[in-house]
Amino acid sequence: MGITQDRISDEIRVTLYTDAINHDAPAIYDAPKLIVRCDSQEGVDVYVDWGGQYVAGREDELEVGIRFDSYPGLYEWWEESTNNQATFVRSPVTFIHRANQSEVVYIRMADFAGDSFIAEFRVAGLADAMTEYPALCQMPNIVVDETALDGIYFSVFPTEWKPLFGIGVPTWEIRCYDDEEDSIYFRIKTSGEVYGRFAIVPVDLSDISVQFDGEPLENVTWASFFAGIHILESPVQTFINRAKGSDAIVISGTIYSEESESEYEMRAGFDISELGELIASQPMCAA
Repeated sequence: MGITQDRISDEIRVTLYTDAINHDAPAIYDAPKLIVRCDSQEGVDVYVDWGGQYVAGREDELEVGIRFDSYPGLYEWWEESTNNQATFVRSPVTFIHRANQSEVVYIRMADFAGDSFIAEFRVAGLADAMTEYPALCQMPNIVVDETALDGIYFSVFPTEWKPLFGIGVPTWEIRCYDDEEDSIYFRIKTSGEVYGRFAIVPVDLSDISVQFDGEPLENVTWASFFAGIHILESPVQTFINRAKGSDAIVISGTIYSEESESEYEMRAGFDISELGELIASQPMCAA
């Protein structure tokens, strides 16, 4: 762990890391490190430093295998560092939410020659270490994305949930648009991009139920969007209005994983007490 301050910009950075407790990389390299970097200007990053190994994929992306505890794993696309010696998680918030409910994570990567290596990291206690620096390392449960070309997205992460076989985190989004109706999306979010090899779908779309402060949202209908993402068909505006004025939401149902060919009971609770204020602060979403 280390704390640094830039002499020019006064930028403060906290770096938390853990060495691999097991790995099968060649002895000429240092032990891989799992690193969480909290930056006062750039937010939180999560990446693996592969100890000097040269890693390279396609278009600055690398296919990485990831598995939490003894749950089934999957492969994701992570971003390469500029020096090709580290791989960056695409969604640090998702990774940390999942790690906080796990003991260990196994991460596999392939180097430039195509040889693969696996490193095992202990992640138990990561949340406690991050809470020592709340101003820099706080993981929000509501993330506002104002960079989307077509609107503003509010991604809401769970504050309590039943782990879903170690793969993803139940997440829902309100998307506000300038020139079309707002929409609600629900998905099991992974920490990287997964192309064509992973999807989670409801056993029956009516299985996904919604409750605001203990009161059910009636006449809910969902439609499959793509890659395990589901869009609320109705009642969209009622959902948004109730979300603005509620403190908590629970989304539950029976889902099916194409990756593991199994059914799972899902239940996720979300603290949305600050969501109404966040939405009201965006003119595009004020309706």
